[in-house]
Amino acid sequence: MSVSLHKAQANGATNAAGPRVEKVFVTPDMAAEWLQKNVKNRRITPSHLSSLVEILQRGEWKLNGDTIRFGKDGLLKDGQHRLSACVAAGVGFWTFVVYGLDGEAFDTIDTNSRPRRVSDVLDIHGMSNTNCLSAAAKLLWVFRKTGQVFEGGSGYGVGFSPNACLEIIGRHKDLEAIVSSVHSGKRIFPSLSVLAAFSYLFSFVSKKASGELLDVMQVGSPDAGRPFNVLREAMIDRRVAGVRMHSRAVAFMLVRAWNSEMSGMWIKRVYYKSSEEFPRIHGLDYSRLEELI
Repeated sequence: MSVSLHKAQANGATNAAGPRVEKVFVTPDMAAEWLQKNVKNRRITPSHLSSLVEILQRGEWKLNGDTIRFGKDGLLKDGQHRLSACVAAGVGFWTFVVYGLDGEAFDTIDTNSRPRRVSDVLDIHGMSNTNCLSAAAKLLWVFRKTGQVFEGGSGYGVGFSPNACLEIIGRHKDLEAIVSSVHSGKRIFPSLSVLAAFSYLFSFVSKKASGELLDVMQVGSPDAGRPFNVLREAMIDRRVAGVRMHSRAVAFMLVRAWNSEMSGMWIKRVYYKSSEEFPRIHGLDYSRLEELI
């Protein structure tokens, strides 16, 4: 049932009768007032809070049935991250609010379900290879902002939402085809999402060379000294040796091989040094990243 903003502010958070549900537009001032009733709750997760702030500021918030929940004691039981994001972003949002929950119900909140991942949303949209596809889209999204790849926990992926993922995929129809291509061949490369994302980035420079990169990764090259082939052999050696590589290292070596191939200055070894700056892609116009990606 929809209610007026005034009624929700005057009676909603303190009414012990219930349980009952109202549809409410939460303003930043209202969110700040309700957060005063956040007496016993889990700690705020900064990365989750930052993601919600970005989603609100980008106008991606949707009324999806999730609720802000209060107990019979008038205290906030669920919704502190959404309310805190509302205050930080200075942007209000529509939501359903539940009042009058029994105290025992608090212990069951967020314990009986798995959070929906971005790949789950792509599944719902009927896409394939959704784990790899969502990871590749996120790599492109971060690259658009930073021009490089970071390891998990860097914070640069904060705010990557299902809507942001769908926007990237919607703008770049070829990305799905590339992901399908890397999935259909031999699993030589340690990160298929990195291979898909960067081969797509390379296609902005040369579609022909980007396609050749994928071919060489699958079947090798008769020219053993070709940088793409040197990269392939380096990845095979690491796979045989059981060396686990994180995304930044894989992307770093991939760009080195591309730069060697495209510059004509062929190298005999492709390596990664964590102390070195992430290499710039030879031929890519970084001033157009926002336009391209």
